Amino acid sequence: MEMLKKRIIECAKIQDPLQKQMTVAGIICEAFKKHKLTPVVVGGLAVEFYTLSSYLTQDIDMVIPGDAGANEIMPVLGFKKCDNVWIHEQDPTIIVDFPPSPLGGAWDKVLPVELDSGEVVYIISIEDIILDRTLAAKYWGNSDEWAQYMMAAHYDDIDWDYCLKRAEEELCLDLFEKLKAWAEKHRQDFED
Repeated sequence: MEMLKKRIIECAKIQDPLQKQMTVAGIICEAFKKHKLTPVVVGGLAVEFYTLSSYLTQDIDMVIPGDAGANEIMPVLGFKKCDNVWIHEQDPTIIVDFPPSPLGGAWDKVLPVELDSGEVVYIISIEDIILDRTLAAKYWGNSDEWAQYMMAAHYDDIDWDYCLKRAEEELCLDLFEKLKAWAEKHRQDFED
């Protein structure tokens, strides 16, 4: 664990915000793996990943199965709990939050991403983060632009049957279908 702690400290040198956040998340995943736990990146960092940094976040949100392990593992990695978040003692720009379980989506759709540095980060699926942002727009008054953006940018890779079923279960099918229609119309704007 001492080696992992040193690697997090070295992340301060990484200039690219997404690369830095993903590397820290990968190191945290590695630490939890030693305890047979798999944290999954959710929230803003997942949006940042799927939008290739068009969306920027300040923290790393990770869901742990059963909410286990953070109080034991994070201090060993150099983090101190402040209110409900973990702040790295040597680099206070590294902030990690563990929203309560369960994962807002399907575990079998979680995307493992291997980083150039060798770490593996587990990220909530594109479908489930789109649904998360659709729900935030419908029920919490957040903008729907990021759900639209991700739909259009990843249109051909999305499991639409899964999304429509979940949107119906989550009572947001009306908004989801509206966003999907927009994404279908604008998806060419996101092609290389």
